Amino acid sequence: MEEKYPIINWGDVEVGTEFIANIGRDTCSGKIQRHRGLIYLCQDTMDGVEIEDRLGYKYSWCIGNGSVNDLTVNDVTYLKIIGDPMDLTVHFKKITKK
Repeated sequence: MEEKYPIINWGDVEVGTEFIANIGRDTCSGKIQRHRGLIYLCQDTMDGVEIEDRLGYKYSWCIGNGSVNDLTVNDVTYLKIIGDPMDLTVHFKKITKK
């Protein structure tokens, strides 16, 4: 059975919005950034793709366009946008081939 996940309306998420996420096995918090049409999780835990403005954090992690597929491909298994009036929390299961 295919699981359904809430979809984040990224058009409503402003640069600088805080988040909590699991990237790989690490839990991190930080702020959302956009650069050249892509979305980044700026934080101090996981070193990823470097962008110029990391909003004061050491690292940035690209999540593509923020779709469920892009989050899964980029090893994000949990993402919560802080301050979202809908308290939107997104959980993902790791896709593995058998």
